[in-house]
Amino acid sequence: MTKTRDIADLLDTNGDVKLGALDNVPAADVVNDITPQLGGNLSSNGNDINFGDNDKAVFGAGSDLQIYHDGADSYMTESASGSLYIGADSTIALTDAAVTQNKAQFITGGAVNLFHNNAQKLATTSTGVSVTGTVAATAFTGDGSGLTGVEPFPSGTKMLFGQTAAPTGWTKITTDDDAALRIVSGTVGSGGSSGLSTALATPTVTGTISGSTGSHTLTTSQMPSHNHSYTQRSGSSTIYWDYFSIGTNVTTSNSGSSTGSTGGGGSHNHSLSATFSGGTAAINVKYVDVIMASKN
Repeated sequence: MTKTRDIADLLDTNGDVKLGALDNVPAADVVNDITPQLGGNLSSNGNDINFGDNDKAVFGAGSDLQIYHDGADSYMTESASGSLYIGADSTIALTDAAVTQNKAQFITGGAVNLFHNNAQKLATTSTGVSVTGTVAATAFTGDGSGLTGVEPFPSGTKMLFGQTAAPTGWTKITTDDDAALRIVSGTVGSGGSSGLSTALATPTVTGTISGSTGSHTLTTSQMPSHNHSYTQRSGSSTIYWDYFSIGTNVTTSNSGSSTGSTGGGGSHNHSLSATFSGGTAAINVKYVDVIMASKN
């Protein structure tokens, strides 16, 4: 595209282009020019560069980096084999369109912060990650031995384990060996002197049974039914009344007889005080060994 102008209007007497002489010379028609090129930097001169829907800002010989909007969503894609780097000397922040709601912050030499509804919930630290709120997970790997402040059991908690060695994070207690467990409703403690395996084996019971029964006086009802015999005599005798004989001779004779029966044959008992001696207690109960360990 050209425009005819007088050369005298463009050059001075020395043949040089006059200052401002080309200000009104129109630029090339970039709409119709299908291969426009810049001879230098393009300045927006305080204006915007507008891209329509699906119009792309394309970078790279193979159109590797593209920035565009498709009418609904916006995209910045790197399609080559390299990486997409977004750098800043201070902080890279992801916010809402009004730049009032934080979503994520990437601080150079510092933390990476993640937000929920503009409230910080997660931050990386020099020693790990700090979470504000509740952590919910569907799975967890590892034994958790390196975790602090999240143990389900406070330090010093004692538990039983069906294994020889204490698990990671626990210390085996060896002061209580071959001992039974007793459930109490008050203060816990310990006691006894016989080992569990000895007490549950087949121990010999020693001692004696000796003593005496208590005394008891039978009542009539407790006596067997019985009677007593007696002899009735008969013969001659003189009956006197106040030293005067007033009677005649009476003939007497001896004859056997008995009293009436008494007693009921009822039962009775005696008290007994004694001790036991001898014998074997066949206990030998089956048991399973466990260990007790304390949380570190």
